[in-house]
Amino acid sequence: MTTQRHDVFIDCPFSDKDEAKALGARFHSGRKSWFVPAGTPLEPFRKWLPLDVLRDVAPEEAPEERYGPSPDNAPQLTVREFVDGVRTAIMERYESDVWLIGQVTSLRERRNVWLIELMDPDQEGASAAHRLEVKAFGGQFHKIAAKLESMTGQKFEAGINVRIKVSPEFDPRYHLGARLIDIDPTVTIGAFELRLRQIREALKADGLYDRNRAMPAPLDFCRIAVIHPHAASGLADFQRDAAALERLGLCEIHYLTATFEGANAERSIVEAFGRARDIHERDALDAIVIIRGGGSKQGLMALSTEAIARALCAMPVPVITGFGHADDDTLLDELAWKRCDTPSKTIAFIRDQIRANALRGAEAFERIRQFVTMAMAEKQATTERNVERIRHHAVARLRDLRDTVEDRQRSIKDAAVRKRDHLLEQGRQVGLAHSRIETLAPGRLRDATARIEQLAGALSRSAESTFQSIGSRLDENNRMIGLSALRIASAAEEAVDRHGALIKAQASAVLERWTQGIGHTMALVNALGPDATLARGFAIVFDETGKAVTSAAAATGKTDLSLRFRDGSVAVRRV
Repeated sequence: MTTQRHDVFIDCPFSDKDEAKALGARFHSGRKSWFVPAGTPLEPFRKWLPLDVLRDVAPEEAPEERYGPSPDNAPQLTVREFVDGVRTAIMERYESDVWLIGQVTSLRERRNVWLIELMDPDQEGASAAHRLEVKAFGGQFHKIAAKLESMTGQKFEAGINVRIKVSPEFDPRYHLGARLIDIDPTVTIGAFELRLRQIREALKADGLYDRNRAMPAPLDFCRIAVIHPHAASGLADFQRDAAALERLGLCEIHYLTATFEGANAERSIVEAFGRARDIHERDALDAIVIIRGGGSKQGLMALSTEAIARALCAMPVPVITGFGHADDDTLLDELAWKRCDTPSKTIAFIRDQIRANALRGAEAFERIRQFVTMAMAEKQATTERNVERIRHHAVARLRDLRDTVEDRQRSIKDAAVRKRDHLLEQGRQVGLAHSRIETLAPGRLRDATARIEQLAGALSRSAESTFQSIGSRLDENNRMIGLSALRIASAAEEAVDRHGALIKAQASAVLERWTQGIGHTMALVNALGPDATLARGFAIVFDETGKAVTSAAAATGKTDLSLRFRDGSVAVRRV
């Protein structure tokens, strides 16, 4: 067994530390490296030994001694010998630390060890043929990252170009790698990041950079379009949950297939965005989703082109991304309204939004129901109060009306009594008037008759005189005008006829009015005459000559009087 009198430092990668520790290796905190303590056999540590030490270690049994010669006598090696040979060749080629220039494509931490993935800075697109993983312990990485940021203002992150000093490593399981030692901050911005900055500035100049991100949230997700690569690994997860939403009629989904890798990726994705716009113009979409299930970092970076970015920013509805890289942001994630890590999280977000909207709708309905119930209860209470108020008012009003009616009845009764007394007084006055009329009526009737006869005679004489005058004038006119005035004479004759008819009509009207007046007077006389007075229950006093006595003074000097009733007379003697 080969041993050394001093500690031997070994090239043990982080992944082999537990194995090396189990064999007796120890960790030197100052040099941040594993070593084999002095006096410990070196054979178990052969794969990690430096070349200068490996030469002094006793050789292992040759394969020929154990397995025999090869069929064609070509060199034969065990796998370990072959891998160790490759490692030895690499270590001999890079005996000292080297400076690497590359672009950081990913950066992640695992158990306080930072894993930095580099690719050649001149690579384009999704090619990942030339790449290297560089490891750095937490303290060393933070020291180098602070150095970079203090000198350039740039954080150590994916997308930048770096020049770092590394120590080459070759792990039997993970093969070629390197360990971070230092950084040269003079190379800080990668070509890819520079291109992204140029795209951002162009979008900002055209007012597109914040356009989709600033859109208001959709009211719901009833119709969406999904842009995805053919047979994407995350598509099945997306469709499984999406199918449940479609089956329940909650969301209508349009799937649009596009190429996400290769030379045609840009054109295919731009066309897919165009098809989504066409769908929206026919029937409005609520959102557009673009997903990709995992894949390499380089393939994801190939999607960050200006044409794709402009197509996304021009969409009329919010865009949601789900590219399957939780730790890596792309330009499309930066421009989109919402970024989800994976396709599964994307459909979960949509599902949760639909559920939240449904819950808000249910809560709103419950609030409306409670409000309506409270309003109805309040209205019912108000109605009951109003009904009670109306009832109370009606009772009071009826009481007032009853009192008013009783007052009116008393007033009417008093008025009826007064009216009866008045009518009795009028009856007495009518009796007196009848007596006067009975006394005066015969004379007035004779006067009226004489007046009528006088008027009739006057009218007759006037009409006769008029006729005679007109006849004289006609004869005179006939003599003066002669035959030429026949027509005028005829007109005059017609006028005479009209005037005669008018005079007769006027005379008849006068006679009719006088006749009616006399009839009315006679009717009044009859109505107020003795017979009518007797028929009404009154009595008439006559003296011995048969003349009506109409006053007490006239009856004072009379001894024999008679009272005539409707059914007979009674003789009265004054005592």
